[in-house]
Amino acid sequence: MAASRFNSGIDCPYIFDIAFARRLFISLNIPTAKTVIDDKDCWDELGMKFSSYRRVVEQYFEAARTGDPAYAARCMAMYCGSSREWAERVIEAARTGDPILAARLMVKHCGSSREWATRVIAAAGGNLIEDPDVDLVAWDED
Repeated sequence: MAASRFNSGIDCPYIFDIAFARRLFISLNIPTAKTVIDDKDCWDELGMKFSSYRRVVEQYFEAARTGDPAYAARCMAMYCGSSREWAERVIEAARTGDPILAARLMVKHCGSSREWATRVIAAAGGNLIEDPDVDLVAWDED
């Protein structure tokens, strides 16, 4: 991805909390990040409050080489208005975190195809037959 040179100066975490959101938005020079973020905000509230900055946040997750950018991409697609196609590209490119879980959740919540998820799971070393944690049929039944 062209955004691989993007650098916010902070690492992408494995667990996304409001303190990370505040640090990220401040590091990206997003105005009012210090005052507008409420400690009770979730992904969808941050997506609404900062929708005009979605692309810069997407670039951060595209370039992330730490933490779980795959899960973040799924959350961006599900709650913040990022496209499914964008999230799928980030998940496919993720070299850290849990792309298997992200692919599973993309099928379940964002309309990604089973074929796409199967390719991601296989590329990440998952096995659809021997590993019940990556059984796509069970995901649809939740």
